[in-house]
Amino acid sequence: MKNIIDELAKHPGKGEQVNEDQASMLKEHLNHLEVVNDWCFLITNNKLVGIHLSLDERNDESGFGVELQIMTPSQTIEESLELYPGISAVKEGFLPIGMCMSGSGDPYFIKKEKDEIKLYRILHDSITENDELDTSSVELISDFSRFLARSRWL
Repeated sequence: MKNIIDELAKHPGKGEQVNEDQASMLKEHLNHLEVVNDWCFLITNNKLVGIHLSLDERNDESGFGVELQIMTPSQTIEESLELYPGISAVKEGFLPIGMCMSGSGDPYFIKKEKDEIKLYRILHDSITENDELDTSSVELISDFSRFLARSRWL
């Protein structure tokens, strides 16, 4: 988490900062996710919401590149509770945090694994006929601190 905070300190004032009421709303709806408290800390202490981040293909472990905009808490809740792949992804511990800005509409998610927060792309095609997440099709982008360090902040 310290590496993420250090990276965010290099980019002050780029987006909007979330207030405690918005963070509480997010926690209320998604408190079963291990990563939600970390995410709420990050978005209440940094101007992160609404920023556009771009990562070229060479720095994306999936090889496709990333164009994402950080979601508001309301958008995160909507993706988590009302839309696919969010509904299925949340059941597997993923928290939606980013909207695709390149046209695919595939959202971006974070998940905490072994005390590291990692960023993933989950395609709409990743949902099975039973509305479950096909975890084999989830695309790892990078650990979140590395993503922030290598991205262009637009």
